[in-house]
Amino acid sequence: MISPKKNLSLLIIVLMIVFSGCGKPTIDTSSDESFKASMEKVKASLPEDKHNAFEEAVQIVVFSDLDISDFWQAAEVDTGAAERKMKAALEGRTGEEIIALAAQLKAEEEEYIKEQSAKLLTQAKQLEKEGDLKRALNKYREAHNLDPDNQELQSIVLETEKTLRDNEEAEKKLREKLRKVLYEAERRANDDSLDEALAKYKEALSIDENSQKAIDGIEKTTERIKDFKFRQKYIQFLKLYDFKINEGRKTTYGNIKPSLEFKIKNEGEQTLEKVKVIVYFRDKDGNTIFEEDYYPVLVSDYPLSANNKPLKAGYITESSYYIKGIPSEWEFGNAEAVIADLRFATN
Repeated sequence: MISPKKNLSLLIIVLMIVFSGCGKPTIDTSSDESFKASMEKVKASLPEDKHNAFEEAVQIVVFSDLDISDFWQAAEVDTGAAERKMKAALEGRTGEEIIALAAQLKAEEEEYIKEQSAKLLTQAKQLEKEGDLKRALNKYREAHNLDPDNQELQSIVLETEKTLRDNEEAEKKLREKLRKVLYEAERRANDDSLDEALAKYKEALSIDENSQKAIDGIEKTTERIKDFKFRQKYIQFLKLYDFKINEGRKTTYGNIKPSLEFKIKNEGEQTLEKVKVIVYFRDKDGNTIFEEDYYPVLVSDYPLSANNKPLKAGYITESSYYIKGIPSEWEFGNAEAVIADLRFATN
């Protein structure tokens, strides 16, 4: 059994422990004067080696309770409200309590930064995996802004920025290459070099599988090649005959010019609204030195000659033309006429 005397001694010890801090000065914010004075007293009550820690702790505690965004969003800064928040954060605290609270707040902030950084890094890596490097870079930057002293995060940001620049430069070169290939494809298509055009459109599609111009170009050119082959096959039903070269005929201007004439019979079942004939002129050695295109059948909304009528199945057309611009090296009479193309009449 504990004696009353021992009980009294134990109570005194407990009370000393409980109230050991009661005599220490605390922050008094009842007035500006008392606030300044109490700050000095609280600081002075601490060992000298803790003075700097106290001043840093005050800043941590004060700023942890202030929302800086309020200063930027408000039309007029409410300095009174900010001061009240600051004083409320320090009211009644001893120096040791402020230092301990600052340490707790700092630890909580570090944990928050750690969690948020990990979350942002996870999002960034997922975006990078999906190929969205721009958004991934923004996430890396957000993480680095949270922890600006993190060298590893800074290296990741710099590396990602470089990769993005390199990718953008490579994409720029690829777009330029695609543009040139598509230009060549269209030029060849316009020149009726359809096989070459198709090859270029396929090359463009290999550069960018989503290029709509390349996809449309392949579709249209393939259809044109199919149509061209069908037209070329029909040429066998056209008979070109009675091809002649005449020595010369007098023009309306009094000049004597050589001329040519030929007939074409449509022995097929289709009506034609265009027939193209190429005449090749050769020199005495049999070398082709000149060629000219003629259109004995050419139906148009703007007729320029009598050949504006379609060539129906079984019909014959007869044509004659002056030979213009022929080189002097041409051996008179040495020429060949070939049906090169045609167009079927539309219903």
